Amino acid sequence: MRIPPSTTNKQTQFLLTDMPKELQTKIVKHVHDTITEDATRKNPSVSREEAAREAARGLAKLNLVNRDLRDVTKDTTNEFQNVGMSATRTAIHNMAGDGEFRQKFIRLVQSNKHIEMPFSRLSPNERQIVLEELSRAEVTQHLEKVKLDIHAFPDAENLPLQDLMTTMNAMSQNGNQRFEIDLDFGHNQIGDEAAIVMADSLEQCKLSKLNLHGNSLSDQGAVSIAVKLLSKLTELNLSNNTIGTEGAKAIANALPKSKVAILNLSNNRIGTPGALAIAGQLPQSELTELHLSENSIDAKGINAIATQLPQSKLTRLDLSRNQSDMQAITTLADALPHSLLTDLDLSGTGMSDQGAIVIAQQLQQSKLRRLVLSENEINDQGATAIANELPQSSLTTLKLNDCGLEEEGITAIANALRHSKLHSLGLNGGQISDPCASVIADALAQSMLTHLSLCHTEITAIGVADLADKLQQSRLTSLSLGGNALGVEGAVAIANKLRQSGLADLIFDGNSIGDEGAKAFAAALAQSTLIRLDLSDNEIGHEGAAELAAALPWSMVVNLDFSYNDIADEGAIAFARALPDSTLTNLDLIDTGIGDAGVFLLAPALLNSKLINLDLSDNNALGDAGVRAFDAALQRPNPPNVRFE
Repeated sequence: MRIPPSTTNKQTQFLLTDMPKELQTKIVKHVHDTITEDATRKNPSVSREEAAREAARGLAKLNLVNRDLRDVTKDTTNEFQNVGMSATRTAIHNMAGDGEFRQKFIRLVQSNKHIEMPFSRLSPNERQIVLEELSRAEVTQHLEKVKLDIHAFPDAENLPLQDLMTTMNAMSQNGNQRFEIDLDFGHNQIGDEAAIVMADSLEQCKLSKLNLHGNSLSDQGAVSIAVKLLSKLTELNLSNNTIGTEGAKAIANALPKSKVAILNLSNNRIGTPGALAIAGQLPQSELTELHLSENSIDAKGINAIATQLPQSKLTRLDLSRNQSDMQAITTLADALPHSLLTDLDLSGTGMSDQGAIVIAQQLQQSKLRRLVLSENEINDQGATAIANELPQSSLTTLKLNDCGLEEEGITAIANALRHSKLHSLGLNGGQISDPCASVIADALAQSMLTHLSLCHTEITAIGVADLADKLQQSRLTSLSLGGNALGVEGAVAIANKLRQSGLADLIFDGNSIGDEGAKAFAAALAQSTLIRLDLSDNEIGHEGAAELAAALPWSMVVNLDFSYNDIADEGAIAFARALPDSTLTNLDLIDTGIGDAGVFLLAPALLNSKLINLDLSDNNALGDAGVRAFDAALQRPNPPNVRFE
């Protein structure tokens, strides 16, 4: 249970700084580990880096990242580099809008070896200061690593591309021998011409990781990056572009002379010829992760990659949403025992029961820990084959979402849970009857499951009640039950058991729970461990919103999705009253009927809140005056991201 704001112990910081340095370090590390784990529970798909960033935010909120503990956090940074970098990101956020930004920024850079720079979030003047100071040798010569986050730059027409390149080259020249730069340039739609300029400008730069996701790049841009930059990179993300065969071939040809370990070309147009080119270079490359989802690759391309697996260093392979056949799946299955693969995604590849069976037959001999076969035509026979091999396999994650599984296959998997190593199971879109739900519930207490997803499974409130009764005996921290029309009865069944459970993440959207269901959750929040709660699209009105909002200051919830409920201005006002004393960092209120009257109170509440993201998209009653009401909140230190469209 969260301690109410009014009774929080004010002596914590003083006592911590009085402790021996060694003990301080242990405490900071322990808090970091705890918050990182909570971040992962809040969002199971969160990346390791984002979890570290969330930990840094948590440390900042607890007043552990401060001047008195600078030496402690600096020592911790050396051991937890990502956390340290994220802590600097938080510190720079907090400097934004400060009249002494330049002086504070210089001190921060000079006291850290690893810096994460949220460039896109700064004002034009602050960006200029950053570029000037990072170009100075006396400021940066001690640095070992800088991450520049220029993701989704807010003013694309005035993006200072050439100035950025000049600063990066200056840092590379001034930094020590171990110096490297990670550049996140995702979602900027820069196009081929700018990508070519970037590749030419950074040819001598000490660039280690490059993210150009969503930048309207075609073959021309990809070829330039492959020729000029690939030899120096360890990670390259070119996903969500329009790169075709020629771009893929250029990248493939550069692989043998590069150090690239992670390559992401998902959602491009490389086709089978591009896949064949990459497959041919796998044995000579350093690749450990390869992402080729949605690339119009046919069975021939998948077969070629599968053939090379035993000679490659790949541990993670994503071929989802390409087209396989039985021969390709058999080749891939036969390669599993002789490969290093621990993570395989074959979602939406046209696999049938027979394909699932040949994969299952190799599970015991493989190193696979994560297997995703979602969006395939796998029925009872395939699911049962997988279930039979689970106890002897190393799998910890299995996703069979939207395969149309029926009772026999689901029951077989449920019965295997108690003897398996599975921590995460996805059965979304299956057909779960009440007896089937009872089997799953009985297995929970004896299984290792921490994440269970049963969205759109036609499970009833009776089945959910069986699951709820077993929560206390289970290890579940994340439960997804969205889209099952469970009504008030289902909401009450789960809410009444929250305080006995260890759930941190509950997805309960699309269940028609209404105000009474929202009130049931509100009554349970203070005694629960929930960090993330999704109650979107649940026919909740302003009364249910008011009760749930009033419970937030007494809860641990940091991520709340209340979208697609008609809470109107009264609901927005209720959230406004709760924000200053709540732990919320993410609040989604998409299409909730909020107008200007509601945001006139909601906007000022952001000034004293911990919100990082607020989504008010599709609230058509919101006018220009309502949007302008947020101007003051957006000038606060570490301003939140507020979306209106």
